[in-house]
Parts: sequence; structure tokens; C-alpha cells
Amino acid sequence: MVVTLGSTRYGINYFYTETDHKQTHKRHKVTGCIISRIVPGAENEDVAYGESVCHSVDTFVKASGRKIALARALSATIPNAADPSGEWVRPFTKEERATIWNEYFKTTAGFIGKTRVTINVATLREVLTNFGKDNQVNLDSEAAVNTLITNITAAGKVSGL
Repeated sequence: MVVTLGSTRYGINYFYTETDHKQTHKRHKVTGCIISRIVPGAENEDVAYGESVCHSVDTFVKASGRKIALARALSATIPNAADPSGEWVRPFTKEERATIWNEYFKTTAGFIGKTRVTINVATLREVLTNFGKDNQVNLDSEAAVNTLITNITAAGKVSGL
């Protein structure tokens, strides 16, 4: 994924590996995230790194690992180049981090956990009516369709109705 912040372009790349726990000798899957400044005509400059480690008893999910690794990379601190003697700083401002997250969710659609869907009411009515006909369910009346729409919206699975 490539993100442009001002006039600077950044590449965000992920990698996957496994590691052994020193005491238990169990395998752990690791997702790493490297954020690099893209320098035309030269080698990219690594700016931040974050990783997530999946416990050996948990199910490995790439999407979850990427999200955690990116969050850790964005919250990482680096030595302040302007003041080498002192404090460490974050390489990205709050606004830049927000832009990166927005690009991440555009690119990946953010499908982690529960999915929320927005659908047009007319489209939903058509889908439900066709579903009723195909599955021999009585959704012919306006009241039955409205009740179903109300129940779906109340369950929090669909928004924008």
C-alpha cells in the first residue's frame, strides 16, 4: 500500500514469519509492518516498524495481525533528528496517522470482526420480496417487509435504512 502525505510517499508493507518461544518452544506466527519513505532513485528509508505475535493457541488471522502491526508501527517512536540528545518522537502527526488509517480501510475494506452493511431501502425491499418468492416465505405484504427491515436495523447489522 502506498500513501502520500504532503509531497512524501510512504510504502506500507507486511511480512509473515514464525518464531519459537524461548521457554515453551511453541511456534508463534508473527506479522510485521514496515513503513518506508519512498525515495525516487534511491533505496527506500524505513521510518517505522511494528509487529504482532499470535499466541500458539490462538487462530492466526492475517487481517487482525496486519491491523495490530500497523497500529504498533504508527505508535512507534524514533530518535528526534533535530535534537539528537533528547526525547524520542512519533514519525507521523495525528492527522497523518488518520490519513494512513483511512487509506488502510479503503484498501482492505477493513473487514475485521463484524461487518456493517449499508443498503438502499428500495434495493432491500426488492431483495426481500424475491427471497420470499424463491423460498416460499410470505413477504408479499408491505407490513411483512417493513417488519423485517425494522428487525434487521434493530439488530445493528444494517445501517442507512
